[in-house]
Amino acid sequence: MAIKTGNPPEEAFQLVSAVLKNIAGSSIAANMSIMDPACRAEMPLGTYVLGLDDISPDALVKARQIGWRYTIYSEDEPVAAAEVLAPAGENIKFSHINQGRYVEATVAAMKQAESMEQLANSDYEARFLKLSALYIKALWMHSETDDFLIPMPPTFNVLIPNHSYSAAEFFEILIPAAAARKAAGDPA
Repeated sequence: MAIKTGNPPEEAFQLVSAVLKNIAGSSIAANMSIMDPACRAEMPLGTYVLGLDDISPDALVKARQIGWRYTIYSEDEPVAAAEVLAPAGENIKFSHINQGRYVEATVAAMKQAESMEQLANSDYEARFLKLSALYIKALWMHSETDDFLIPMPPTFNVLIPNHSYSAAEFFEILIPAAAARKAAGDPA
């Protein structure tokens, strides 16, 4: 078994590295615990999105990659995440750096995935999936033959945080929730 992170364009990594270098030691960096000029960007995950209208048994084929997410480390501690936007056919742009629970949750989900017996027989690519309309962020383990998703806490109340779901289980749970949101008039 091998879990791989994505293969982002070199320009995405260079952009994140340049931003880290530019803000090192600044008041912005001080407020974000990334003052250390030795902070580094690792673990590039392709960032994918799904809307309410995409939630279906085959939802993952509708997922759109919008960019890349890097975990920022100070020494061995994850302290922030940086995202770049890289929509297909468009120039790569820096989006933001953030802190918060999803930074550590992403690292914890990766460690969990590395210990999953279900992933022992194939190579998987780790991806970051956003379902904003349902307040869900999940680590998406993708292979040619199957997919697993690990929702990160906090998550929508119909899912168990840090639980590994097959894609079929994950979307079977979400289909009624998405339908209810659409029926309530929430935007797709």
